[in-house]
Amino acid sequence: MLKIKKDLSPEEKKKILDEAWLGVQLDEKKLINPLLKIPPQLEENPHLYFLYLMTRPEYFSFACKEILNVEILPFQAVVLKNLWNHRFPMMVCSRGFSKTFMLAVYSLLQMFLGRNRQIVVTGSAFRQSKLVFEYCERIWNNSPLLRDIFRGENQGPSHSTDSWNFRLGDNILRAIPIGTGEKIRGLRANIVISDEFKSINREVFESVVAGFTSVSSDVLNLVKQKASEKLAKLLNIEFEIDEELLKNNQLIIAGTCDYSFNHFAEYHKKWREFIYSRGEKKELARIFGEDN
Repeated sequence: MLKIKKDLSPEEKKKILDEAWLGVQLDEKKLINPLLKIPPQLEENPHLYFLYLMTRPEYFSFACKEILNVEILPFQAVVLKNLWNHRFPMMVCSRGFSKTFMLAVYSLLQMFLGRNRQIVVTGSAFRQSKLVFEYCERIWNNSPLLRDIFRGENQGPSHSTDSWNFRLGDNILRAIPIGTGEKIRGLRANIVISDEFKSINREVFESVVAGFTSVSSDVLNLVKQKASEKLAKLLNIEFEIDEELLKNNQLIIAGTCDYSFNHFAEYHKKWREFIYSRGEKKELARIFGEDN
C-alpha cells in the first residue's frame, strides 16, 4: 500500500495520480535523468546524445515513446532489455501478457537501431507470423516520425502471397509460414522469432528454421577474429575477443505454456538446466550428452 502524506498541494495530487500506474512513489531527488547531464563534448550536438541513449536497453522506453509513438509498461521495458541482451531468449507467457506485441516492438527496435538486420518471424501457420507483422504495421501507421525517418517507396510494409515483408533502411523483416519447411529451406537471418512454439513441428524447426541463423551477419570480420584468436594461442599472445561479433545472430522462441510432454516444455527444461549449470563441464555433459 502506498503511503501518501496529508495536505498535498494540487500539483502534488496530480503528480501522484499521473504516476499511480507505476505502483511506486517516485522521489525526483533520487532519480537520475540522463537528459539533464549531456556530456560536454556533445553539448553542441545534443541529438547525438539522445540517439545514444535510445540505443541503451535500459532506455528503450524512451526510444519507444519518441520514435515508435508507443508507451510501454515497466515490465515490458524489462522484457525488451532481456531480449536485446541474450542470444537465445525464451518467452514463456500467459494469455494476455502482450507477447506478440512485444515481439513486434522488439523487431522494430532492432531494425531502427541496427544495420543489415534480417529478421524472420515464423509460426506454425502463416496466421501466427502475420499477427506480429500486423502489430509492426500498426505501429508504423501510428508513428509519423518513424515514417519520416524511413521515407521511400520501398520502405515500410508490403504483402505477397507467401511472405509479408517490412523494410526499414537496409533492414528487413519477413513474416513467413513454416508448413513442411520445403518452401523456406535456405533462408538466412540474423534474428529468428518463432511464436507459439508449442504448435511448431519440432523436426521442421530443428532441421530448417534453426538453421536460418547458421551464417554470421558479419562473416568477414568473424573469420578474421577466429584466425587472430587461433594464432594468438599458438604465439601465447593475449587476444581480446569482440563479443559483439558472436552475439549478432539470435534465436527467440515464444509462446504460452503447454503440457510437460510437449517439446516447448522440454526446451524450457533443458535451457533452464543449462543456465543453472553455470558452464560446469560435468553438468553440460549430463545435459547435452558426452559427445556434444
